[in-house]
Amino acid sequence: MAQTKYLKFRGKHPELVDGKFYTYHQLREVIGASYYCIKGRLSGKKECTIDDLYEPYSKSGNKKQEERITSNLETESMLLSQKWLKRRL
Repeated sequence: MAQTKYLKFRGKHPELVDGKFYTYHQLREVIGASYYCIKGRLSGKKECTIDDLYEPYSKSGNKKQEERITSNLETESMLLSQKWLKRRL
């Protein structure tokens, strides 16, 4: 069975104590992120800071990234033309 990894927290946070050790699961509950989100942010680190514990999507303004419009083609003939123009010769 794998050992549980503990990370030392450094900084000021209302729910965390400076210098105390926390698991990924405890940290994810504090900020409301998934386990894999926290694991990705903190992998390879021995200490975490307040800069590592931002909420999900907060770097993009707390919004999920909207799907990009992949086609600006307006008519059926434009779609058909594009289909054949993409093919290699």
